[in-house]
Amino acid sequence: SKTVVTFDQCSKWNHVDVTPAPDLIPIGTTTPVKRPFDGSSPIGGNITHPTHFDDGFKAISSRRHCPKLTTKIRDDQDVLKLWMDDSFRFLQIYTGAPD
Repeated sequence: SKTVVTFDQCSKWNHVDVTPAPDLIPIGTTTPVKRPFDGSSPIGGNITHPTHFDDGFKAISSRRHCPKLTTKIRDDQDVLKLWMDDSFRFLQIYTGAPD
């Protein structure tokens, strides 16, 4: 995969904690992201070594400090910008599920 995700660096991000697979139901807590999506490496892996994400993330910086957030998704030359205002501060990254 060549797809790179870059979370807005204005905010710090937490991972939304969930129940174990296969349910993956959010349990109401979050933990700091150890490897933020900073645009430094592609997600998804490759055909022989796929990387599976079905993960939620929450922007944790104050709405006053970061009233609008923009996440960039780049795949080769195509760039998509996903903006979030102060009313919704969550993202879901999904690259597919293991068979």
